[in-house]
Amino acid sequence: MRGTGKPVRTVAFYMDADAWPGGAELWLTHLIMGLRDAGWEVSLFLTDKRVTDTWASLLSKEGVDVTRVRGMREVDRAAASEAARALRGFPLVHVNKTHPRACLPAIAGARRAGARALVLSEHVVLPARSRYPLGASVVRRLVARANAAADLITVPSDASRRQYVEAYGPDPDKVVTVRGAVELSLYGEAVDTAAVRRSLGAPEEGPVGAVVSRLDRGKGVETAFRAVPLIRERLPDFRLVVVGTGALAGELEELRDRLGLADVVTMVGSRDDVPSVLSAVDVLLVPSESETGGLTSMEAGAASTPVVATNVGGLPEVVRSGETGLLVPPRDERALAEAAVRILTDVGLSRRMGRAGRELAERDFSRERLVEDVISLYGRVLGAEM
Repeated sequence: MRGTGKPVRTVAFYMDADAWPGGAELWLTHLIMGLRDAGWEVSLFLTDKRVTDTWASLLSKEGVDVTRVRGMREVDRAAASEAARALRGFPLVHVNKTHPRACLPAIAGARRAGARALVLSEHVVLPARSRYPLGASVVRRLVARANAAADLITVPSDASRRQYVEAYGPDPDKVVTVRGAVELSLYGEAVDTAAVRRSLGAPEEGPVGAVVSRLDRGKGVETAFRAVPLIRERLPDFRLVVVGTGALAGELEELRDRLGLADVVTMVGSRDDVPSVLSAVDVLLVPSESETGGLTSMEAGAASTPVVATNVGGLPEVVRSGETGLLVPPRDERALAEAAVRILTDVGLSRRMGRAGRELAERDFSRERLVEDVISLYGRVLGAEM
C-alpha cells in the first residue's frame, strides 16, 4: 500500500468484545487464524475488558499481535483520536461490532488514520430503541454516518441483512452476508460418550438433550425448561443439560427448581469441550427468540447431532427443517417438545439428520470457506492494490 509502510496483505482488526467464548469472538478467531495460515499479517486491537482476558491470552500465545485499548462511548473524541493513532499505517481496517452502536468512534478514527479500505462486521443486528442513552434517532444517525464511512458491511445471515438495511438504511450493495464457521477438525472424532455424559451429570444411557447458549434474555432457555415435562410425558428418562453462563443463570435455576426439574435439568456453566458435549447428546435445543447467525446450530451439524431450533432470524438458513433438524415457533414449549420427541424416538430420522448436518457443515460452514469469502471481499475493496 502506498505511503503506509505495511504490505497490503495486512489487516488490523478492532473489536469491543463482550464475551469469551461468544459467537462474534469465535467468528473472528476463525478468521484471524485462517488469514495467518494464508500468509496475512494480522493485528487485533481489543478493548480492555476482564471478560476477554482469556481470549486475548489465547490469541497472544498463538502469536497474534494483540493490543488492549480502552472502551468507548457512542460519541468519544478522545477514543477516536486514540484509535486513529493505533490504526495509522494499516491499509485495511476491519471493525467487528457486537452491536450496531459499538465502536463508532473507532470507525471515524480508522478513516482519520488514512485506511485505504474499511470493513465493518455487524455480528448482532438490533434496531435502535429509545431506551438507549442517546435516543433511537441519534443512534440511527451515528450508525448511518459509520456506514457511510465503510466500504463494506458484513452480517451473519440473509435475514439479518434484511433487518439491518431496514433499520439503518445503508446502501444495500455494501451489505454482504458472511456466515459463521466451525473448526471441523474438532468434530467427528470418536467421543467417549459415557465419560462425557458423566462429566455433565447426565446418565450414560437414555435420551439426553442440550442447550448451549448464553443465559441471557432472548435466548429462550426458559421455554426449553417448560418443554422438559412435556418431553418426559413420552420419554420419562429424558434429561436436559444446559451449557453456558450469563445474567439469567440465577433466575433460570430458580425457574428450574419451581418446575420440579432440579434432578432433570443440569446447569453445568461454561465448558471448553463443546464439540464433545454436542457429540455426546442426542439433540440440541435452540429455543432463541431472535438469532442472527446460529453458530451453535452449525456446531451441532459438525458433530452430526440433529437440532430443534426456532424459526427466527438466521436459524432457518442453518437448520434445514426436515433435513438437519426441525424448526418450531418461538416461545412455544409444546412445539419444541413435540419436535424433540419426534427426533428422539425415530433413530433412523435422527441418524439421517446427523449425516445431513455434517455434510452441510463441511460444505457451507468450514473455516476455509469463511476465510475464502472474506479474502474475496478484501480484494473487492482493495482492488488491484491487493
